[in-house]
Amino acid sequence: MSADAADIAAVLAAVLAGDDDSFHSIAARYETALMRVAFSRLGQRDQAEEAVQETFLNAFRSLHTYDSHYSFRTWLWTILLNQCRRQYQKKKRTPATVSWDFEWHRGPPISHPEETITAENIAITQEKKMVLDSLLDKLPPNQADAYDCGFTRTSSIKKSPTRCDAVSPRLRIE
Repeated sequence: MSADAADIAAVLAAVLAGDDDSFHSIAARYETALMRVAFSRLGQRDQAEEAVQETFLNAFRSLHTYDSHYSFRTWLWTILLNQCRRQYQKKKRTPATVSWDFEWHRGPPISHPEETITAENIAITQEKKMVLDSLLDKLPPNQADAYDCGFTRTSSIKKSPTRCDAVSPRLRIE
């Protein structure tokens, strides 16, 4: 057993004996190397930091399962790689969201007092309206009716009372 392995074994024994503060020396020893690996896997510093933090937390919680016949470094790296894999999968499953600013179609093209009305701003506003209209055209009929009937409370489309009366009972606001 090398001096480094003996030192790790002594720190692990102290942690298992109840000296939780001894785990800080393990974290300090491996943090930089773990950050490099996590960053190379995830590509973003904040995600890498989160992965390393979760790795240390999981290692601390599972320290009683560590088998000293094997390398502690390998065990810790395995926890890190599993954490990176979980974060990557979670990121893949999370759908990307697009936020539209629906305020622009209520009134004048430019609603911010610090902005001036220019041909460029009017063109941008018109382009936004065209994009929104094309997206609304792709809606299923029942959703389009809900929009037409003022479901969004911002519609300037003339409402058809007969169609809106038929749609209203189906709408639920939760």
